[in-house]
Amino acid sequence: MAPVREALGHLTEREREILLMRHGGFSYREIADAVGVAPSSVGTLLARAERNFVNVYIAPGENYDTSR
Repeated sequence: MAPVREALGHLTEREREILLMRHGGFSYREIADAVGVAPSSVGTLLARAERNFVNVYIAPGENYDTSR
């Protein structure tokens, strides 16, 4: 769990909040309300946060399929 926490620490507060809320089962609308954006923006913000998390979490040289 420590590597996950460390990777989360490299994200912005908003990215961290969005990832944790989505992982916790919150809907796009709930996330949008919490962070003050339009629900239509949540998908883009979530994809960006996931990409940034993977870039920090996965060791350089490892492959990870982000298309899932």
